[in-house]
Amino acid sequence: MVEIVEYTEEYREVVNKIMYDIMVEEYGFTDFSKEILEATNEEYLMEENKLWLAKIEEEFIGTMGIIKIDEENALLKKVYVKEEYRGNGLSQQLFDLCLEYALKNNYRFVQLGTYERLTRARNFYTKNGFYEYKGDFPKTRDDEIRFLLDLSQYAKNKQLENV
Repeated sequence: MVEIVEYTEEYREVVNKIMYDIMVEEYGFTDFSKEILEATNEEYLMEENKLWLAKIEEEFIGTMGIIKIDEENALLKKVYVKEEYRGNGLSQQLFDLCLEYALKNNYRFVQLGTYERLTRARNFYTKNGFYEYKGDFPKTRDDEIRFLLDLSQYAKNKQLENV
């Protein structure tokens, strides 16, 4: 059974290991290796930001978090699920948790950045109502594809699912 825990400083190395294994080992983003291994993740300790980790027994298998940008906008970050756990609803569970948090905090939009070669991730975002956005977002890289989600539309879709 999957357990979801909120990030604390004790999980710093766990989060960095998941990120390293996926971004560097699986997808070959070798230019991230030093940055990932040295990440402090301190912003997720701030009250307005959240990061959750998924685990089965003692194995951590995924992360997803949300960062406040301003009063209307949040940024979805650290979206990582180990390959062998993809496709079973875990990403959706973490995603819904992040977006419920964003709705509770009255954000209007959620932004994210991802990469061209992460086709499966891009399909997941599109399936969940994100659309490609040509503007700039804070805390994203120049080579990332940016996506935007109108939370009012997400909330409507969730209500329809629950009818």
